[in-house]
Amino acid sequence: MNRYRPRSIIHLTLVGFTVVSAPLLAALALALLNVDGLVKKSKTALFDATQALQLSHQLVKEIPEIERYARQFLVLKDSEVLALYVEEHGEFLTLANDLQNVPLDEAPKRLLDELFSVEHELYTLLQGKEENEKTPELATFYTRKLSALGRQLLVESSIAIQSKVNTIHSNTETTKNLLIVQSLILIPLALVLSLIFTFLITRPLQQIGRSIQQLGTGDFRLPIKISGPSDLQELGQHLNWLRNRLAEDEMRKASLLRHISHDLKTPLTAIREGAGLLRDNTLGKLNPQQREVTWILKTNSIKLQKKIEDLLILGETQRQFETKKRELVALSPLLEKVVRAHKLVIRSKNLSFRGQLEECEISGDPKQLRVILDNLFSNAIKYSPRNGKISVFLKVQENEIVLDIKDQGPGIDPQDESKLFDAYYQGSNPGHSTVKGTGLGLAIAQEFAKLHKGIIEVVRQSAGAHFRLTLPVGELR
Repeated sequence: MNRYRPRSIIHLTLVGFTVVSAPLLAALALALLNVDGLVKKSKTALFDATQALQLSHQLVKEIPEIERYARQFLVLKDSEVLALYVEEHGEFLTLANDLQNVPLDEAPKRLLDELFSVEHELYTLLQGKEENEKTPELATFYTRKLSALGRQLLVESSIAIQSKVNTIHSNTETTKNLLIVQSLILIPLALVLSLIFTFLITRPLQQIGRSIQQLGTGDFRLPIKISGPSDLQELGQHLNWLRNRLAEDEMRKASLLRHISHDLKTPLTAIREGAGLLRDNTLGKLNPQQREVTWILKTNSIKLQKKIEDLLILGETQRQFETKKRELVALSPLLEKVVRAHKLVIRSKNLSFRGQLEECEISGDPKQLRVILDNLFSNAIKYSPRNGKISVFLKVQENEIVLDIKDQGPGIDPQDESKLFDAYYQGSNPGHSTVKGTGLGLAIAQEFAKLHKGIIEVVRQSAGAHFRLTLPVGELR
């Protein structure tokens, strides 16, 4: 079975909104149904109870009239009084029948039946053709019993109303608890669904952001795949196509750099060898002007060789670091080797060093680590004034190796900081060296630092330049 996939991010958003809204709408609909049912039941119950109480009051009001006319008839034996009694009897029956049609509880219904029965006995007694000495006594008994039953009917009707009110209150509490339970179930469900759809919507966007960042950093190794709606998957395919094109361009550029560098090194070697032969007087003794020309040839050939080497090293950073063999490298001895390699320039500028070096090791490529240190030191030496001091501090703190190199040169213009590690970029502050740089040293050092999961940063200070190299403390695996 094919898994459902939304056609677009807008479609996914609408689906998410609908699915998240469904539990809330269901909760609202259930709440309305429950409240509506409660209102209808409460309205019906209160109406029936109120009607029963009103009819009970009217019925009880008829009992004294019935009792009065019954006693007058027994004394006066007047047909007009009997007619009045019969009229009250009819009113009583009408009210009793109306009350009987109202839903009653068991106790009021039983009392109403007794009222019917007693009133019927009294009516039969008064309508009888023959009288005896027990007739007044029976009539008095029936009238008193009617009064007692009427009062009891009022009490039971009041109790019935209170019972209805208690039932409504109980139903209200039940409905409230039901709504709370529904809310506790449906609202968290809606929140969970919203989190799920938020993840489904933001995940492809985050993948796109990481993919663009990957392309921006020049990492073309991993294929780009965007999950989610079809339009974003298609965008991921375009980004992957762009990754392949950029990777091909980088390979062609690296290949071009290698070929150009190789093609340049061959005539450069011949120029250096020829200049060496001339300077060594192999082809005859040179006059001062000729020796000066050979010195210019040698100096510029060294500059050109340095540029070629930097280009080759820059192309080397495009290769995967994981393919290289790593080993534990002690940084303190490596630092000392780098300093010794620059001893002639250090001596010529009469530079001094101060600082502290802790013993620490890192798992990495020793050649690349030396290039990092060499570029940082050569940069400090180049910009240091004559008789200047260079501060070097190497320490381990919080599972990181930190190397700080400070000089007393002109410092770094804040405008240059963001571009300082770009290839071929040269700062606006000139150094004290007469040899112009290639603009690749710091870029190469930063690339090699990133390959070792580290970074080179500029630390702002009032005078001079301060570079900080941070590398993770790693063990060989």
